[in-house]
Amino acid sequence: AEKILPILKSPVVLFTGSRDITLPLQRTCGGDIVDGHCKYGDYTARQKRSIRAIIESPMIERWNAENLVSPHPTKMAPMPLGFFPAHCQNDGVRKVNTFDAEADLEWGVCSNVWKTIRGAGSVPLLERPLVMACSGHVRDSPDYDHRRALASHCAENGPWSSFAIAPQEETDFEKFLTFLSGTSFTACAHGGGSDPAPKAFEAIAAGSIPIITSSALDGAYRKLPVVVIDSWDDASALTEENLAAWREKLALETEARDALERAPELRGSQVHGRATRLLAGAAPERPSSPRCETPRSQKEPPRWSSPAVS
Repeated sequence: AEKILPILKSPVVLFTGSRDITLPLQRTCGGDIVDGHCKYGDYTARQKRSIRAIIESPMIERWNAENLVSPHPTKMAPMPLGFFPAHCQNDGVRKVNTFDAEADLEWGVCSNVWKTIRGAGSVPLLERPLVMACSGHVRDSPDYDHRRALASHCAENGPWSSFAIAPQEETDFEKFLTFLSGTSFTACAHGGGSDPAPKAFEAIAAGSIPIITSSALDGAYRKLPVVVIDSWDDASALTEENLAAWREKLALETEARDALERAPELRGSQVHGRATRLLAGAAPERPSSPRCETPRSQKEPPRWSSPAVS
């Protein structure tokens, strides 16, 4: 902020990646607790001044941030993490790559994901078992309380055991995507940070519906096929009846969206009209709770005020 803001000549849109650190307030511990201390502490006074300077600067038109938390100023917007780079990589990446997904299908960055994405359609969502993938590492950190609750519900005698499944053993990235492609849903509880990615994006790549909790990141997932619940602590949030209804609704929406994108020649036809009405909300009634559409918090969001700098 001290170096860049003074030399800006016109307003810009800022994009920031923060690993597991949250913005504009630091609320993550990060990894395992060592000697009673978190990996990440609170921001220093200097860092807080820099964050406030960026927020208040008229030269920053919008700030898109990973791991966004509430409260936050209106100029800030969530940016999803996407895939984990160490997984979304091909050992054969060449120096001449264009870094274009379509052009570099065989050897480009993330080319190892395209096979799964393109093959996911071979098993339509409604023909998959009505099961939910439930897995993930749990570390000795308060960041992983959500995963602990999730693991408890998915355990052998837990309330979700009738529809929750997990890989039988540790597996590599490609095999994990194959596992997800045999499920209808994937439970995506965040660990460090506040974003349910990369698992949410891995699920989407495999054609499985991510289930996430409502947060300041809702806007980043607004147009994606996800189910949003309020909390992993509430065991009644997920039932086989809800899963069946959500799957049917999202399968219809996905089919309609694909029809609009792949068949522009149908524009103006009855098929196009039905698909348009479906995406506009004229779909079969959805379960009243939890939500299965554009994520919107039912609660009044906390108001932003710049943190005090000690």
